[in-house]
Amino acid sequence: LGLWFLNDVIWVKTDALPNLNGRRFTNNHETLIWSVKNKDCKKYTFNYEMMKKMNGGKQMKDTDWVFGLCKGKERLKDENGIKAHPTQKPLKLIQQILLTASNKGDLVFDPFMGSGTTAVVAKALDRNWIGIEKEKKYVDLANDRVKNYGK
Repeated sequence: LGLWFLNDVIWVKTDALPNLNGRRFTNNHETLIWSVKNKDCKKYTFNYEMMKKMNGGKQMKDTDWVFGLCKGKERLKDENGIKAHPTQKPLKLIQQILLTASNKGDLVFDPFMGSGTTAVVAKALDRNWIGIEKEKKYVDLANDRVKNYGK
């Protein structure tokens, strides 16, 4: 994609599913990548004061962010009650990211759109968004989700 890496954040899943087959470590975290267009990009947003506010007024020194998996009404399901997307991200996780790294009216780019969580949060926070997704069923899911969010 040609993007330039700025930071990574670890999403620690408080309620990750156990590793029942015993063939690998439990999948209890994901790495989130914060990047810009290219290495020459010097203009990007980091809302330091917002980060402090979200951390009880203290500097957020830890890049391990703890959030549970999507559950209940937040979890998208198909007509058979099965998860509509296998890796749907929690709204609060994406909200924290967008409040930290963007401002109202900014353009948010999600190269792996999946179920459209980033687009939904961007819309709710008055950000513009562009998402890329290779699987048509997830493009349709995300578009429907964004269109119907808040209704």
